[in-house]
Amino acid sequence: MKSKIEELLDSLDLGRPRSPDGWTAVYAEIERKFGESQELRKMARPPTGLWTKYIKEVLPLTRLAQRWFPERQDVLLEPNLRSSGNYDAVITLPSGKEPTKVFVEFTYPKSGHEDSLRQEVLNEKDRVIGNLLLGDLTYRGTKRTGHHIDIKDDVVPKPCTLQKHRRLIIDGIKAKADKRYGPDHILVVVFDDCAGFRSDDIADLTSSLASEIDLSTLDFGSLYLLGSSGKTLSELPLQHWLTFSQRALRLVREPMAAPDSSPYERALAINEKAYGRDHPKVATSLNNLALLYKTQGQYTQAEPLYKRSLAIGEKALGPGHPDVATSLENMAALFRKTGREKEAEALAGC
Repeated sequence: MKSKIEELLDSLDLGRPRSPDGWTAVYAEIERKFGESQELRKMARPPTGLWTKYIKEVLPLTRLAQRWFPERQDVLLEPNLRSSGNYDAVITLPSGKEPTKVFVEFTYPKSGHEDSLRQEVLNEKDRVIGNLLLGDLTYRGTKRTGHHIDIKDDVVPKPCTLQKHRRLIIDGIKAKADKRYGPDHILVVVFDDCAGFRSDDIADLTSSLASEIDLSTLDFGSLYLLGSSGKTLSELPLQHWLTFSQRALRLVREPMAAPDSSPYERALAINEKAYGRDHPKVATSLNNLALLYKTQGQYTQAEPLYKRSLAIGEKALGPGHPDVATSLENMAALFRKTGREKEAEALAGC
């Protein structure tokens, strides 16, 4: 019998490719469900099964999407939930006639036993109090007899905290050494922002990696350090040249010249003819064309397309579907762009 967490994740179909906005909508839905249910919050600690996959791979992928490709509908990100192959996710980028794929390997190094003990306390309290996440931890007892856990409320000296997490990061990177990946793969090391890392601490860590690790043993195009909140992202190129995949990744993340709208209009016309005017694929085409107009500052052309896309999604998929949430977020973003804050807030409250 599946747990409620597994049922929630299954209903969201985590294995299918989505745009950055699509993954943001999935994250928002999970946060909403957990905010409403103490039972879900307790079941999630410590993470197991598909929930572990979400925390260690899908959520970091969402953070990357939010940092690199905001509002891009032509970039698709797909987690590898099958655990087959030597990657955790694939990013499909527009690149001429054939799209380019960049394969992502995540590692989220943690102190497993200590982290599970903190989770026990968090389950009991159901909220973070005092210095629960960073305080010095001691315990006695076993899992069988029961743990007596004490977390001091005193602030742990920052150098001690940083050194512990720094060691975890370095060990996590070393675990990927001497394995076959390739220059079309990137390694993303996720670390806990709550450890107190500042930008200068990340810069020091990045610059010192070469003295701690033989970087030539890492078979990746680039190495990234990603804060679990998404606020920190630092790159360390590992190849002396830019691979085709890396060039595509950087080009997509750079500002583009205003593209021609005709391919988007043709795609809309084709989908309307093939599937009918009220099909979800038509809603996607409408959303893509609206996004293009919004990017070009043609807000009056974008708004009716967003509205029609939203109406199709609500009718075909239901008001609670993640794609409908994406449409609402797109509409709200357009309203904010045009100074209509009250209308944007009304959508956000839906």
